[in-house]
Amino acid sequence: MATETERVEAQRAAIQEHVFKWLYYRIDHEKAFAIKTIVNCQDRIKVLKHQAGRRIPVSWEDDWVENGSYELDPRNWPKKLGPLPTYIPLKKL
Repeated sequence: MATETERVEAQRAAIQEHVFKWLYYRIDHEKAFAIKTIVNCQDRIKVLKHQAGRRIPVSWEDDWVENGSYELDPRNWPKKLGPLPTYIPLKKL
């Protein structure tokens, strides 16, 4: 069974994947779907952190907002979208 920290990291990876998608998508309803998924993952992170009963380090994924800063791991690029486009920056501070 996964620990709370592992579950939080899985949610953060899902957030990174959907930030990639948000940057990649051009159609508004696709972008909205990516944002909805990000918000759901962030809500789950809050619950997991509360259940942990101990401090889990904060990361940018925990409270990322549209057009916010990020640092993406290229390993989280959704492969089904093809190769990572060069117009997607991996870091925005």
